[in-house]
Amino acid sequence: MKKPATPKKASKTESSPWTRRVRGDFRAIGIIAKKKHPQGAAFAGEIAAWLEARRRRVLLDADVAAALGRPGLPRERIAARADMVIVLGGDGTLLSVARLVNPYRTPIMGVNLGSLGFLTETPADDLFPTLEEVFAGECLIEERILLSARLVRNRKAIAVHDVLNDVVINKAALARIIEMETVVNGKTVTTFKGDGLIVSTPTGSTAYSLAAGGPIVYPTIEAFILTP
Repeated sequence: MKKPATPKKASKTESSPWTRRVRGDFRAIGIIAKKKHPQGAAFAGEIAAWLEARRRRVLLDADVAAALGRPGLPRERIAARADMVIVLGGDGTLLSVARLVNPYRTPIMGVNLGSLGFLTETPADDLFPTLEEVFAGECLIEERILLSARLVRNRKAIAVHDVLNDVVINKAALARIIEMETVVNGKTVTTFKGDGLIVSTPTGSTAYSLAAGGPIVYPTIEAFILTP
């Protein structure tokens, strides 16, 4: 496990070592919406028109752009080129975008379109007033810890993923107890026996880890949660 560069989202929380005030000079704004959401494309069009009226350059997700009859970009290119990304949908959409923007440390603003969302905390009705505050430099950027997970076989990494919520180690299809040795910075911590282990970030403490009996941890605390 390690703490890679973290994605960021616009927030109005109080300042802390994990937050910094926005400068408001975002010129290129990416818009990514949950795929096939009935209101996603239409709302993205409203946001694009609002931003363009304020002389901001809009980078539309290819799926949204197709529905609006406008030019669009793959999500990977939006992550690389945008100064900030607005994510329309629920937590699943935001988590997928967080992986894309992580190498570029691009701020994310999550907008809830009616689904359950711990991360997409801006209600759709509040988006435009919140954007005014962001551009005026009146909001904070809050950083979150990520996990970097590697699957190693025969001393070779066959899969590498950066995740915002959690990494889950499961047993194979055959029902049996597995034994897992936990090592931190080269030192053995403990050995778990069970049918799996959840390694969670503070952000992910309200997700699968909580359902398995894990604790709720404040999002900006520097910690990882191990839940057997």
